[in-house]
Order: sequence, then C-alpha cells, then structure tokens
Amino acid sequence: MLIALHPLAAFRADTAAAPDNTTEADAEWLTIATLIARAADLPRAERENALRTVAALGNVSVDMTEAADVAVALAVRTAIAMEDAARFHLAFATLASVLQVLPENDVVGRGRVLAQQGRIARQLGEHAEAKERYDAVEALADRVTGTAAAAELSARAWVGYGILAHIRGNLPEARNWFRRVLSTDGVPREQQQVAHTQLMIAAAASKDFDGAAVHAWAAYESADGDQKLGAMSNLAQVLLDAGHPKLALRGFGSILVQKPIPRREFAALSGAAVAAARGLPEGRARPLVELFATRLQALIATTQLPWSHAVALADVSDAYAALGAVLAATQVRDQAIAVADRYGFHELSYRLRESQAAPGLTRVTPLRKAARVAEEVESFTTTDEVAEALAGV
Repeated sequence: MLIALHPLAAFRADTAAAPDNTTEADAEWLTIATLIARAADLPRAERENALRTVAALGNVSVDMTEAADVAVALAVRTAIAMEDAARFHLAFATLASVLQVLPENDVVGRGRVLAQQGRIARQLGEHAEAKERYDAVEALADRVTGTAAAAELSARAWVGYGILAHIRGNLPEARNWFRRVLSTDGVPREQQQVAHTQLMIAAAASKDFDGAAVHAWAAYESADGDQKLGAMSNLAQVLLDAGHPKLALRGFGSILVQKPIPRREFAALSGAAVAAARGLPEGRARPLVELFATRLQALIATTQLPWSHAVALADVSDAYAALGAVLAATQVRDQAIAVADRYGFHELSYRLRESQAAPGLTRVTPLRKAARVAEEVESFTTTDEVAEALAGV
C-alpha cells in the first residue's frame, strides 16, 4: 500500500538506490514539501502565515487572500518537477499535503491533484492505489454532472483507467476508454491530447504505424507549449518505427531547434541519433551520431533524470550498433546498464543485456492515412546539421 510519507522520509525512499546522486533542486523541493506539509498539519484557521511562507518561495509578493492559491500552485508545479526527476515518493507526499490544504468544495483542484497522485502511483507500480485515485476523481465528476468540470474530471479518470488497462495488456479496453474521452463534449484539449497519445501507443503496439501517426499528429495539434514538443517527439518516434527514418530525423531535429527542456532534449537527441544511423549513408550518419552523443553526455553531466539518461544511452548504443561501431556501442550500452542497475530499471537492464546485436532493418509501412502528416513534417524547420545531412540524400 502506498502512503504519503513525511517529506524527508519520502526523499530518502526516492534516493535509497543512489543516496549521493542529489542536486540543488532537491534542496528546494524538500523545503517546499516540508513547508506545505507543515501548513497542512495546522488547523485551517492557523494556516495563513505558513501558506504565505510557501508562496514567498515562488518569488512573488502576495497578500493573505492570495497566499493559499499561490502556495498550492507552487506545490503542484514542484510536484510535477519532482515526478520528472523520479522523486515519486516526495511528489506523492507533496500532493497529499496539497489535498489537505485545498477546500473541500474545490472540486476541480482536488480532482486534478488526485489524478496526478494516480499517475505517480502507477509509475511506482502501485496500480490498485492508482485506480483508487482515479475512482475518486470520477466520483468528484459525478458531483458536478453536466458542467465543464465534470467533462474534465471524467476524462482524467478515464485516461487513467485506459492506461491501467494497457498495462494489464487489455488493449481493446484501453482503446474504449480513450475513445470515450474523445467522443465526450467539453473535454479540454489537454485530455484530448493525452487520449490521442495513448491511442497512438495502442496502435503502434499493434504495428498499425499508419494509424499511430494519425493519432500522434492529432495529439500534436491538441498540445500547447512544452507538451507540443513531447507530442512531436512521439510522432517522430512513430515515423522511425514505421520505417521512415529521414522523416523522423527531421521531426527530432525540429525539437532541437526550439531549445527544449532537458527531458525533451534527451528524447530528441537519442531519437535523432537512431534516425540518422538508419536513414543516412554511413559517411553522413556518423558525424551526426557523434554530435548527438556528445551533446547527450554533456546533458547527463548537468541533470538528474535517471530514466531519461538510461533510455537515451540505450538508443545511442543502438545507433552506434547500426553503424557497425561495435566498441562505441558497447561502451554506451555498459553506461546505460550501469544507470539502469543503479536505479532499479530492471526491464530496461534486461533488454540491454539481451540485445547485443545491431537492430535489424525496419519494415517500411506506407503512410496512407497519414500522408498529410508526412507532408507537414517534411516542411518543418530543423537544425543546420540535420538539414545539411538530409539535403544530400
């Protein structure tokens, strides 16, 4: 059973595998988590000063009437950053404190936090706990039936149910939940984007890469801000898996042009390395792979995103293997295995140890339903290095 630990205990649980691998961000996150927990422990009538202290950490000046809203928004934002850095127990604990601070009648706020807790529980492998959170979100939606809030909260719960069904291997049930999201009026773009993304994953798992590309493009069009770069990364990966590496390379390169946050940059760099290795002649591919690998190593040295590190290193190892650079492939693979072992990414560690050969040629899937998608990606601006490499092919 997953319980919300005291922030310090939660932090220790998150860093147990690598207690020396912490960053300055951890100190900031612990401070926010501890202060919001302190505020949650106080009687509601005595929380104002504690919440104002939390709000002040966001470097904004607030009065008493705004303190609670600013403190909650900062804590939720911080929990997302914790989650991105695999500080799952700390993020879960922070959100538990937020739930205590939020008014009971804030249906939307409570539903969003519960859904986020469900997502964290799912990533920790606590699927029963995740479902309990999604059930609670759906129950909140039932309290406000017929409103925009109901559509949003229902969609959040259904997306959660669909992902849990996918984890169980029940793809038909998963697709039904995601289609239900898309067929419901008033669902916000964010939930539409997630539903299309999950339908993309389901289609790709069934080797329907043409259909996956259609959903990936719909997710891209539904996304805003940083999520748009994540959606483009997904689309580029689908194009790569469908046997269109040059299109995929342009897609990944279009992300790098926009100076993404580290998590997005890892996926774009490693994806671009594999796409270059598969889609370009060896003489054009090798300089690109070396360039992306160098940038990736520099990024690893300045970030604390172990899952992103391990996956990106695994991809770069595959890129080197596809070029026939056996020594480089082995060195990067060993680095990926070391990260995976250290943080308990057992499935990835097993795959890396079992896969010693270069990836085989990918079967080319004709993009019939996704023909317009291919045309759109062809028009994307990419990095100078990628554009130059593609121009000669």
